Amino acid sequence: MQGLAPSVVTDQYKKASDTWSSMLEIGDNLSILFFPFSDRVRRVEQFIGEHKKTTYHRVFIQIDPQLLNVEEKTDLTDAIINELIKKNVIHKKDTFESVMKHMAEKKIQIVLVLLTADSLLLPSNKFFLSALHETLYENNPFIVSMCCFETDITHPQYTAVFRPYPQLLHSIFYYPLYGKKDTEHFIRYVADKWTVEINQKQIEQLYTTCGGVWWFIKDAIRQLRLQKNWTEETDGMMYRKTMIIQSLLPSERSVLLKILTGRKSFSPEEQHSVNHLMKLRLISDDAHLLVPILRKPLLASVGSDHALTYENNMVYLNQVPIGKFFSRKEIRALKALVANPGVIVSREQLATAIWPLDTDAQYSDWAIDQIIARVRKRLPEFEIPPLSIKSIRGKGYMYIQL
Repeated sequence: MQGLAPSVVTDQYKKASDTWSSMLEIGDNLSILFFPFSDRVRRVEQFIGEHKKTTYHRVFIQIDPQLLNVEEKTDLTDAIINELIKKNVIHKKDTFESVMKHMAEKKIQIVLVLLTADSLLLPSNKFFLSALHETLYENNPFIVSMCCFETDITHPQYTAVFRPYPQLLHSIFYYPLYGKKDTEHFIRYVADKWTVEINQKQIEQLYTTCGGVWWFIKDAIRQLRLQKNWTEETDGMMYRKTMIIQSLLPSERSVLLKILTGRKSFSPEEQHSVNHLMKLRLISDDAHLLVPILRKPLLASVGSDHALTYENNMVYLNQVPIGKFFSRKEIRALKALVANPGVIVSREQLATAIWPLDTDAQYSDWAIDQIIARVRKRLPEFEIPPLSIKSIRGKGYMYIQL
């Protein structure tokens, strides 16, 4: 959990809270899709704490599939009875049928809250999933579920997991990344709480860089508190970026890499992920990354060997074209080198590649050295050592994979 204060009430949450409550009112089971490492726990706990007046008196029971050993339905129903006793809803053990008859008479609705519902996707929890579905089906509307996911359960790869359990997917809602208004409100709140001086320009820069990912923003404000400035290169920021990227499905990472490299042709599975990421507000309706702080680590995550290759007059980083990140002269020089790995490319050859027209008029050793220097400076953004372009004294340059 990201330590979000209960007093930070956003417009987005208020709207979502009303929707969740109305769906539970009619006996729907909720599946809520959050962005990875968001304020999921805080928002659900806030919803539980507000406990708005409805037709039913609601009793919320939090269940963790990883901690509750369920091999058959009675394991789950016994756990529910034990929780009802702890909450003084009932005062002694009884059969589950008798307990549910009491719930109906008193108009008590049990809401089973799974804050870590992603674990339902694990094969080890197949018995829990079956028991949960059967319990909900037999006791609706007096038992309903509120499952919180950070994984796209609507993705084609999970179709087989939930096909036998349609009861669980009555209503699927997205709780996306926050917009600018709510995020600016959060920034001011945290800055005030931590006594951090922050101006409007800094607030806008935080939102422009981090988007609606409050996990990043809170760490940035923490840095401002300690050292009056912030950077995305701290260990804490690098850890957050890595964790978020690793939590994405392969098709989601593929989509983001294609967007970053200017390719907008998607497979059916990738198109599904495009729609999912748009609903989460990670990408815009016109397919642009809304959290720029993820750009560099996404590009660097393409492969483990970070090898540059040349094909069809383009330079690729593990099959992803990277030409758009270099100037025209820089990419021409890089093409000439990567097309001939381990081979010395003379200054004359580089000059011809960089300036195909009027080569002699524009060529100079100094100009070539400056272009190569700029290319080397950009390479670490893709986790490629600058020395991958080796200077061969008196002869030229060579690209080698380090």
